[in-house]
Amino acid sequence: IMKSEEFKFLSATGYVSFESNGNRQNGLYTFSNVIDDNGTIQDIGFYYNASVFGDFSRISWPDKFDELGIQPRTNKLVRYQLVQINPIAQFVLYIVSYASMAIVILIFVAIFAYRDNKIIKAASWRLNAITCIGCLLTYTTVILYGQ
Repeated sequence: IMKSEEFKFLSATGYVSFESNGNRQNGLYTFSNVIDDNGTIQDIGFYYNASVFGDFSRISWPDKFDELGIQPRTNKLVRYQLVQINPIAQFVLYIVSYASMAIVILIFVAIFAYRDNKIIKAASWRLNAITCIGCLLTYTTVILYGQ
């Protein structure tokens, strides 16, 4: 496979080469409007070698832009939107979280109550207790931010 910067040729309009990102090197780009249903094109300006030339006051935006209240822009559109979880899924999430918290509390109490047992000592009851506390904090976070 050839790299884009290695792909060069002589065309009817002159020498053609490409940059490493695939853009045409020293390419001439024309800005145009399609001004009617027949496909008539009106040139507005052009871009060449990092310079922009043209009469951009001649840009005609589609009528739909006005109808839909769309404002043409040259920057990214940032739209903030509050997204909420489906109420049924939220209810299930809460039930599972509360049930899991209850199980973790029972395990924590059992670990603490039987901390002198040889098997529980061998399983590092302190580390298990800290893990239970971490689980409780995680489930609490799920409940608080799951709205």
